[in-house]
Amino acid sequence: MKTCSRQADAAMLQAKHEGKRRLGRIDPSLPASRFARQALIRRRLPQALESAGFSLHYQPLMDIRTGWCPAVEALLRWEDPEAGRVSPDEFIHVAEHTGMIHALGLWVIDEACAQARRWADVGTARAVSVNISPLQLAAGSLVRDIHACLQRHSLPPSLLSIEITESAAISDLASAAAQLRALMDAGIGVDLDDYGTAYSSLSLLRELPLTGLKLDKSLVDTIDTDPTSAVLLAAAMASAKALGLKTTAEGVERESQLAVLKDLGCDTAQGYLIARPLPPADLDNAWAAPSDGGQGPA
Repeated sequence: MKTCSRQADAAMLQAKHEGKRRLGRIDPSLPASRFARQALIRRRLPQALESAGFSLHYQPLMDIRTGWCPAVEALLRWEDPEAGRVSPDEFIHVAEHTGMIHALGLWVIDEACAQARRWADVGTARAVSVNISPLQLAAGSLVRDIHACLQRHSLPPSLLSIEITESAAISDLASAAAQLRALMDAGIGVDLDDYGTAYSSLSLLRELPLTGLKLDKSLVDTIDTDPTSAVLLAAAMASAKALGLKTTAEGVERESQLAVLKDLGCDTAQGYLIARPLPPADLDNAWAAPSDGGQGPA
């Protein structure tokens, strides 16, 4: 009976994955497929939220000029007794299909605010950015939810930022823009993530109110080896600067990339060269306090 249930779950998720008006066939081979994996994740998601199965790791955003870490990005992690280590690429897709993305997203915002408050209380204040699903924007309650978390933890709005990724899921740009404007007016940062991918466009910079632009790894990968890549990155940065946006380069892995970014006037850098995502205690051990002269990792 349990096997049949798993196969039915997998078939349903396959039908959802392939679009409306589709049939999902129950196939004995499905338990070994990615659809069976998604069915397992779908069943385990509620328990993970209830039993603290999720945690946040934090990846530093380094100020290129000073070498200090004024901000971090919160990244969701999940270790499950049955499913093992589940990557965000696996569970975010399922959470969006099942509607659990709203509860999961709210947990992330609340936990990030709690951690930012803990850092502020010990004198190592860091702004924390969280990734927001387009479906959270579509629900229309994002502004209220964020303000409630800030009040619950007595956190200054300047210590929170949100990151959004443009995609087909942002179906109502006017509504999204109104919510983002309300957050910015309250002092919360709003960054456009993964800029330079197939989805992003210059028109989006006109449509959405923003405080920052995160340049996708695909734009950064070859800036130290290909002059054309450096020119394209410089053009993207020039657009951002003209609009008054701070720039962050993602996926920085080599010192030579960092040198090019510094020459181009990029504000912050993020990537394995600086640090991998870390639990809060490990991040505190790896990065010295600002009083060290701003020299970055200890």
